[in-house]
Amino acid sequence: MYCTSCGTELKETSKYCPKCGVEIYRDNKNESIKSILLMIMGFFLPIVGFILYLVWKEKRPVKANSTKWGSMLGMVFRLVIIIWVILMLIIFREPIERTIIDKSTPTVEEKFYDKYGDSM
Repeated sequence: MYCTSCGTELKETSKYCPKCGVEIYRDNKNESIKSILLMIMGFFLPIVGFILYLVWKEKRPVKANSTKWGSMLGMVFRLVIIIWVILMLIIFREPIERTIIDKSTPTVEEKFYDKYGDSM
């Protein structure tokens, strides 16, 4: 087990951190939920996650690590989406251009009017 404040490895029987003196709570489930929430926050707001990582990396390394990983996953996800959109634009650009060109060609009615005029 590690100190949630400074990250120092603790004995299982420790009630206080020997390095920073913070009282150790044995509610690991609550800390796991907090870490997951911080990771999710970092995923959706990567800039905030990186800022929190820089602020917390010395005093609260466990929380800092969660925000760092969430931020990195969020940035990678966004990068993959951007690359995918660019590839789709490149792949489907030609059919879109053909569609635009095809719309500028005359319709059957316009061709008929050009050939026969108002004679009918």
